[in-house]
Amino acid sequence: MAVDPMVALRYDDACSAPREWFIVITDFRFCSSTIYLNRRFTFLALLTLALGIGLNTAIFSLINDCARSSFENYCDGNRPPLQF
Repeated sequence: MAVDPMVALRYDDACSAPREWFIVITDFRFCSSTIYLNRRFTFLALLTLALGIGLNTAIFSLINDCARSSFENYCDGNRPPLQF
């Protein structure tokens, strides 16, 4: 009779590392097979992540540059400028 690894882990009093690694490896196998079978979904997910990270970086750089350039005119010559 096969024992479900999640049930065995849940009711085990002593935390055993090999059983936890078995669950991690099983999850990794499931993830890799899902990625292999659903290639369009994987492509769309990676494209969405890449666009989101790229746009976030570009917007942050633009706002940071605008904030720095707007304060340059108000700097006193005797004090060092405020650094962000």
